[in-house]
Amino acid sequence: MSWKSVIYEYVDRRNRMELDYSVKPVLPYLWDEEYLDKLSKHMRRLAAVHRERGLAPVQSETRVKLIYSQEIEGIVTADVELRRSFEYDVLNRRQKEERIERERLSLRQRGSHWIISRVERPPSSEHEPGSGRVEYAVNPYMGDWEAVSQPEDSAYALIAGMKTCSMPYLNREIFPAQRMSHRVAPYDRAQAVRYADMWWDSYNPEYLAFDVNCTNYVSQCLFAGGAPMNYTGKRESGWWYRGKSGKQENWSFSWAVSNSLQQHLHSSKAGLRGIRVASPKQLQLGDVICYDWDGNGRFQHTTIVTAFSADGSPLVNAQTVNSKHRYWDYRDSYAWTDRTDYRLYHIPDWL
Repeated sequence: MSWKSVIYEYVDRRNRMELDYSVKPVLPYLWDEEYLDKLSKHMRRLAAVHRERGLAPVQSETRVKLIYSQEIEGIVTADVELRRSFEYDVLNRRQKEERIERERLSLRQRGSHWIISRVERPPSSEHEPGSGRVEYAVNPYMGDWEAVSQPEDSAYALIAGMKTCSMPYLNREIFPAQRMSHRVAPYDRAQAVRYADMWWDSYNPEYLAFDVNCTNYVSQCLFAGGAPMNYTGKRESGWWYRGKSGKQENWSFSWAVSNSLQQHLHSSKAGLRGIRVASPKQLQLGDVICYDWDGNGRFQHTTIVTAFSADGSPLVNAQTVNSKHRYWDYRDSYAWTDRTDYRLYHIPDWL
């Protein structure tokens, strides 16, 4: 069996594993003990979460795309994209969740067979809580991961454009800060959700895409819904985006950094702002959830509400790990810990 055939078999068995919550199907091919231990713990938590929700798995499908491969001295390094579709029943209603994940696999021969000796997930705001100052950038054209040094409240951009839209949902008027109090704009939740569902699995070429893109994506959704930009010209204030000119990054931290957007929603009195609610069932379409994986007061991930489960719980879209209609609490994420803190923000109908 070739190393490519091993990858396809591994993915097929990963798919089966998601339905029975056991790592046993992948054991013949996956020899990374550390990752197997993490995977086993994750499956046990996932099973508990699904039991708690009363969720009954119906069908799981995972498609694999080989993005990049290299063989050096008998060791193959392969970057793969896993596109997963998961259907399940809750309270007699059929629902569907989609997700795109990436893994870097190291394969080597053991006797006459290939085995997967190591699995790495690209560090991101979702997978690696407290990952520090080094992030990994995914270039959607080259399909490779490259390390970049990234200050804590900055973002290095990669130009990306995978899908075209005849009428981009862009309000090109930027409202100066001094005039914000004189303008009232309706927040169109349907448009925000429509944009979120259109671009969850790719990147709108009207914008730059960042290595950690979750907050940039949510900001685009909010803007598509009519949230007015508060252009201050200062990166540490307002909520605004003007692209990039040479090496000059023309967007506010609140546009692209989860912790900064959370602070802006909490403190803003005009334009885009949030009303913190106590229960996820108080949220509406187009509302925002911020996640602090470590419980240390610094938020590392952002999602937008795009649908609701049969029991009234919100389902969210996100990027970095691109997800559509994912259950809001993210206990199915490798980043989740029992210290995870949430900020639930209702966006007012008028901004």
